[in-house]
Amino acid sequence: MLDYEPLSLSSWCNAGFEMYEKKRYTSAGTYLEPRPDKPPVGEQIFHGLPFQIGSKESSTESLFIGFGDQQPLERLPVTIPVGKTPHYVIFAHAVLETNLWTGGPLGEVIAHYIFHYQSVDPVVVPIRERFEIGNVPVPWGQYPFLCFPDQIDHLEDRHKGQWERAGFRLTEVGWAVPHGYYLWPWHNPNPNKILEAIEIVPKKQTFVIAGITLSFLMNPPLCEPRAVRLR
Repeated sequence: MLDYEPLSLSSWCNAGFEMYEKKRYTSAGTYLEPRPDKPPVGEQIFHGLPFQIGSKESSTESLFIGFGDQQPLERLPVTIPVGKTPHYVIFAHAVLETNLWTGGPLGEVIAHYIFHYQSVDPVVVPIRERFEIGNVPVPWGQYPFLCFPDQIDHLEDRHKGQWERAGFRLTEVGWAVPHGYYLWPWHNPNPNKILEAIEIVPKKQTFVIAGITLSFLMNPPLCEPRAVRLR
């Protein structure tokens, strides 16, 4: 068995690069971190973890599972079969519609992810904006608390660069700006039971699921847990 296994979501993909068009997003004057015009697709490695975004064929029409009120986005629940016993399930997903930057509430529930097992009760997890899922694009400093950008932090060049980034170079380390997604690792509380399926139950806001990867390792896939006092 492999340590990690990306799931193929191509059977449920219904949206493409148009989901990330800038005209879809209103910043209300808020500065948004620059990002590529198109998010990464195909076979990708984020933080050392493999993901399959879209099908392996070179199609650009259906790359993501898109949820929202507009056609052809999904408004009803989507169920993705698994049939494995992972320790972690890592989602690459993003919110593409928000009112946070105009005074909206923090922690709005975007969807519920329901994990169905063969022999135990399902586990229902609320997916909250700026917690388990984040916004793309994102204003400076407004990163989510429980998930990770698809990119990693980097060192600023000490001796060259854009004039307007002179202040950033003084900090030496530049934080990661997501190119399209956030990674949220879900810890499976029943790793000895077969996880039959993952059911995605959307709310109202527009969001995408780009990839899902299973981890069969016991250690956390993205970061170690905080220190625990022994005495």
